[in-house]
Amino acid sequence: MFNKYYKRLTALFCLITILLMIGTISVLASDSREGYIVIGPEQTIKGPGVYGGEVIQIDGTIDGITFAAGREVRINGVINGDLIIAAQEVTINGKIQGNLYAVAQRISIQGQVMEDALGAAQTLVVHKDAIVSRDLLIAGQKIQFNGKVERQLLASGQSIIINGSIGDDTKIAAESLELQKEASIDGNLFYQSPNEALLSGTPKISGRTDWEKTVYQEVRPKNNTGSFFLHLLWSLTSSLLIWFLIALWRPAFWSDTKMYITEQPLKTLGLGALALIVTPILAIILMITLIGLPLGIILGLIYGVTLYLAKIIAAVFIGYWLAQKFSWPVIHKGVWLVLLGLAIIALLTKIPLIGFLLWLLVIFTGLGSVILSFAKPVNEHE
Repeated sequence: MFNKYYKRLTALFCLITILLMIGTISVLASDSREGYIVIGPEQTIKGPGVYGGEVIQIDGTIDGITFAAGREVRINGVINGDLIIAAQEVTINGKIQGNLYAVAQRISIQGQVMEDALGAAQTLVVHKDAIVSRDLLIAGQKIQFNGKVERQLLASGQSIIINGSIGDDTKIAAESLELQKEASIDGNLFYQSPNEALLSGTPKISGRTDWEKTVYQEVRPKNNTGSFFLHLLWSLTSSLLIWFLIALWRPAFWSDTKMYITEQPLKTLGLGALALIVTPILAIILMITLIGLPLGIILGLIYGVTLYLAKIIAAVFIGYWLAQKFSWPVIHKGVWLVLLGLAIIALLTKIPLIGFLLWLLVIFTGLGSVILSFAKPVNEHE
């Protein structure tokens, strides 16, 4: 359940960035070259805020929705709007006036979220002073909740420890659940687990407690070697055909996108992560309005096409990088290098757990390079 939730959450948000590109790409580019982005405590920025870099630290105030992507994101100030983050490490010490959406390897929440908070991480800690004024939806391998949630807590993970205050029902899916002495649930507790919850001390549960015992069985996959290779062959052939058609239609497209991965890898990854997170949100917002419905549908279609192209872009980069590394000759317009890159991606993304992370890396680099390619000034194309 955790893996399913994590994937959905990660993919919950891409091409809004393209729509914002004219107004924000130039600013983002200059910030990204710095690597370390800081909004000082005395600064107030008129949103929307879009930031990508190695380390992003916001100590001031941003009035409007804020997007941040990088290795580390620290929020010590005030966000007067929603906050959407994709990073390796996220720390929330400040105040979020809207909703919080975060995907990271580690998430630490010590501040206040005035609306809903939704996060997915390998390790997720909600500290004692943290407050979520509405619902908290989280997924992770290890979850430690010590804070306060005004309404519901919905959590999915391998190991979950609750030692905080929850103002309504709590719904848990976990391999192990522990309620410590400071735990207080002003509602019902529903949990799915192969093991009964461990009660340390005297946690308070005002409603009823329902435990649904789950049994995890090892499923041995059938030998589908033939099907695997047929699927692999179809995937390689179709991707190679798309590469060839675009190479005929716009010969510079593949070289342009590959160039950004080589020359600006951090900016490309950051933009790609940001794009993956943001687009579905904008598409949904547009589609629920009568005027924006056609644009929302078009945006969704562009999103799907770009996700498919991202894999081919990464394959082109891998193939040409290997050719340069080992001094291979580029023959038949590079078709064999692209085929090699596609095969490497197809095989590596089949590795359990690691494959999903590699898939994310492929998507990030591909999306980021597409955005940078289309944002390139006209005189550079010439």
